[in-house]
Amino acid sequence: MLFPNRQRGQMRPSMGYSPGARTFSGLGQVATIGHMPGSNKTMGDISAAMESNAVAAGVSQSDLDLLSSVGASDNDIADLLNGTISLTALYTTLGVTIAPPTPAPTVVAATPAVSTAQVPPGSTLLYTAQWTAGIGNLSVSPNQAISNLQTALAAHGMSVVNGQATSSGPINYAIQVTVLDTIGNALQSDAKSVLDALMQQIVGNNLSGTMLSIVQIGSSGSVNTGITATLASNPLQWLENNALYIGAGIAAVILLNSFLQKKR
Repeated sequence: MLFPNRQRGQMRPSMGYSPGARTFSGLGQVATIGHMPGSNKTMGDISAAMESNAVAAGVSQSDLDLLSSVGASDNDIADLLNGTISLTALYTTLGVTIAPPTPAPTVVAATPAVSTAQVPPGSTLLYTAQWTAGIGNLSVSPNQAISNLQTALAAHGMSVVNGQATSSGPINYAIQVTVLDTIGNALQSDAKSVLDALMQQIVGNNLSGTMLSIVQIGSSGSVNTGITATLASNPLQWLENNALYIGAGIAAVILLNSFLQKKR
């Protein structure tokens, strides 16, 4: 709270200067704030009866003490109780400025981060696996491995869309399969771990290497073009898969050539 200097006309009896109120040795007489003759025992002149009425009306004792300290009178308190003046306005009249309360800080709830799965439901994956023939026993053939993998994947919300052998032994074997993940996985490594674990069950501990890439992410249509070279590793299979497009391209070339001949 700030207490600016009061104007001369605003000085109340209890706040006047009392000549000779205090003397300091060697410094002479010093004028200090004191009580003028006839003032009340407190700095203000609020009577005990009026103070009791104010407390009963809901005025806090701390406000009454402050009002008394700045020279409020019974008439001021009467105006306050009668609603003639507000407490804030009365403080202003008496030269008191009350700083507004500091607002409480606004608490903003943090927005939870939304994580995006690397393999959303409906994603298409390309999986390759290589293994060697076991010592003292015959190894599982690539076709048998694909069939067994298809059966085992059902329990994990996955299925084999298509698959092919890329190496048929007699010692080294390899397959390449396209897998549809209907449930999805938070991480690409999670999906690969499922496929690796199932292949180990199928061919034993003879896995020599595996790879997994994402062909299509969910239903968004986003395609990983980095798998083109892998799919093209088997030229015959690539020709079979793209025969329709190759035929359409050849037909377009023939029609264009015929059109140009007529123009001549």
